[in-house]
Amino acid sequence: DGTRYYQPNSRLVNLRNSGPWSNLPLDKYFQELNQGFSTEMGASSIPSAEVMRSMMPEADLWPTDDVWAYHDLHSKGSGDRGSIFGRISKRYGEAQNLEDLCRKAQMVNYETYRAIYEGFNSKLWKSCSGVLVWMSHPSWPSVVWQFYTWDYEPNASLFGAKKAAEPVHIQMNLPDCGVAVINHRAAPLTDVTATASIYDLSGHQLQSRHSTLTAGPNAATDAFTLDWPADGACLAQLELRDKKGRLLSDNFYWHARDEQQLQQLNQLPKAALTGKLRAKHSAGGLVVEARLSNPGSTPALAIKLTLRDSKTGRRILPAYYSDNYFSLLPGQSRDLRIESTVAGQAPQVDLDGWNITPSTLR
Repeated sequence: DGTRYYQPNSRLVNLRNSGPWSNLPLDKYFQELNQGFSTEMGASSIPSAEVMRSMMPEADLWPTDDVWAYHDLHSKGSGDRGSIFGRISKRYGEAQNLEDLCRKAQMVNYETYRAIYEGFNSKLWKSCSGVLVWMSHPSWPSVVWQFYTWDYEPNASLFGAKKAAEPVHIQMNLPDCGVAVINHRAAPLTDVTATASIYDLSGHQLQSRHSTLTAGPNAATDAFTLDWPADGACLAQLELRDKKGRLLSDNFYWHARDEQQLQQLNQLPKAALTGKLRAKHSAGGLVVEARLSNPGSTPALAIKLTLRDSKTGRRILPAYYSDNYFSLLPGQSRDLRIESTVAGQAPQVDLDGWNITPSTLR
């Protein structure tokens, strides 16, 4: 049909070349890889230690060996183990064991996949027109290129991507720490207020800025640029609210001008969370609602919820989380919803995370 345009190759005509498929410094997703239409981009996505134990013999879990390469983490090429281990070591310190590796990998998973989409957002139509991720699910036990694992457990990468791809979104662009409002909807956002506050690792506010603006339809609108502290790791809470004060979008970052200073996050005290659980059973499955709070004085980072059967301790899969791997500053709370098509379970929710005291909600 000579009247229809035919694209014979995904790397031709106004399209970026495919890749990379490895983990890069975050600013590269905002400066080099957000041009035109990106036909394939991905990164490693190491799952939790529990998932790793379900897919490998114990003897091969640590130190990493060729069995990891069999599950797609190679010494070079597209599944580049050097890139993910290098990013983990530089930002969070060298992994000491399997649990430490998987815990640190979730931090990299979240921030890398969020940056892939936020880099696209930052140049929306000027000159970035789209990005496709390779891939959402590899369909077998793997440690790369996945939002959720072979058994359907979601990685932090899913929630980083989900955060960045929300229709109305507030984000911090790198490397200048510029705050922008992304409006993917067809109508303008009138008189919305963007707020950004920077905190030290003890949870004390160092600075705050806000701006009221109109975010045009299907566009990225710059709000202001943060004066990020020159030394040490800090945290940032971003919020976008409408003229009635209703929350439209929020976002949370850990960042340092020298990324190696993020290793200071290892010194965060443990945060003990509290919460209430309510389960609703139906023929269609299970809905669990929870309100989770951080009553202490320490920021709680990368909080992970795991839905389980309280009688067996087994994970309930698949499970769909309204949010996960999120963070709470001291005094903050979050309402959450978990859905599963698996019926007849007595649910509990286990809590864990970067610096979270493990606990269980029933």
